[in-house]
Order: sequence, then C-alpha cells, then structure tokens
Amino acid sequence: MKKIIYIFLFLLIAISQNAISQKIIRQSISCLGLSNVGNGFFLQQTIGQSSNTTTFRNKNNCIRQGFLQPLIADTTNLFTNNSINLTVYPNPFQNYFIILISSDDNTFILNVTDILGKTILNSKITENNEQIINSGEWNKGIYLIHVYYGEKMEAVKKIIKN
Repeated sequence: MKKIIYIFLFLLIAISQNAISQKIIRQSISCLGLSNVGNGFFLQQTIGQSSNTTTFRNKNNCIRQGFLQPLIADTTNLFTNNSINLTVYPNPFQNYFIILISSDDNTFILNVTDILGKTILNSKITENNEQIINSGEWNKGIYLIHVYYGEKMEAVKKIIKN
C-alpha cells in the first residue's frame, strides 16, 4: 500500500510540474535578411523569423509584426538656422567639449540642458565665438545645446557624455 501511495504522489508531482512549466516552441537567431519596397509598403524579412515584419500604417495607427523593429534615426543637428554654423567637438565627450560658432554676430547666449530639460549651463559668449566647456562634474548622458541670438533660437545640437 505504501508503494502505491508513493507512486501516486510521484505521478501527481510529475504531472503538476509538467502542467505549469514553460516551453520554447519557436526561436530564431538571425544573421541575414532582406528588404523590399513596393506599392507603398516596406517589407523586411530575416532568416529564421517565422513571419514577415510588414508595417501597415494609416493616419493614427501603425501595426508591426515580428521582432525586427525599425531603428530610431539619430539626428545630432536638431535645428539649424543658416545664419550661424554651430560646431561641437568632441562628441561624445568626457570632461570637456569645445563649442565653435561661426557667424557675423558677436554675442550669443548658450544654454545646455539635460534630456529632461533641466538647465545645466547658461552663459554668454561674446567676441571669441569659441568656448571650452568644462563638464567634469556632469553626469553621463545626453545633453542639448541651445544657442540664442537675442530672443531667437539659432541652433540646437545633441551631445553625449560618456
């Protein structure tokens, strides 16, 4: 009788463990794919993926299938007015970066904010339109440089601190 109870308990445990366990049904590791454009559709397929990654769009909605998602475009020059040329280097930076403004005007307001909009630096650039900014105490992350001439925003650049 003891054997029957042990066998019954063993089977009960084995069945219950199998009932709540998870199994990988499909998986794919892709190293190659292709894409095609036609009739207003952009199709991408990767080897090993079980379905296509077609994107269907209308005014308000976008439907995507699969694990291959589009990349976000990385734009470093977010806004530019042709009256000035704003150069920031090195980017990405560590302890300092240099801002160079090429323009006929002499006085600019420089405003550096973090990605959340908190002002990190607000200074005036006069005469010498090249400025070295010490950023040793700043946290690593993404910052935006806004350059104003008077009340008008002339340029915005994205910089990254490593």
